[in-house]
Amino acid sequence: MGPAEQRRAARIACDTPMRVRLHGAWRPATLVDVSRTGVRLRVGLAALGLDAESSAAQGILEWASALPSRVPVEFNPERLGSLVCREVVVVRLRLPSPGEDFVEIGGALDRGLSEVEAAALGLAIPLQASPAPSDRPTQGRA
Repeated sequence: MGPAEQRRAARIACDTPMRVRLHGAWRPATLVDVSRTGVRLRVGLAALGLDAESSAAQGILEWASALPSRVPVEFNPERLGSLVCREVVVVRLRLPSPGEDFVEIGGALDRGLSEVEAAALGLAIPLQASPAPSDRPTQGRA
């Protein structure tokens, strides 16, 4: 993994419907992979009012340059409504390669997903690993 791919926690692959609020409107998206604290979303160009030919053109670059640093998301809104919602702090944006019709947004969740939320989503997301005993801070004695 290169520096652009460093993550704080292991992610699991999935294909879960999402909604992401981009440029003032809720857009359909797909959750591609997830950890307790981060996500990678795929948003179709058509949902953004763009097309595959515009991916190399000015339209996609203008869209990307106006992307806010934090975007609201809802996990599986058809099934759960707005019960599981977060903000994603955008750390990575992958523009379409030739022949692709989507952009990918990767980022950290403003609040981690709980065990109950993961179960409601039908996702077996591993818990964050506890630090090894030697890594834990020690308490001083008075």
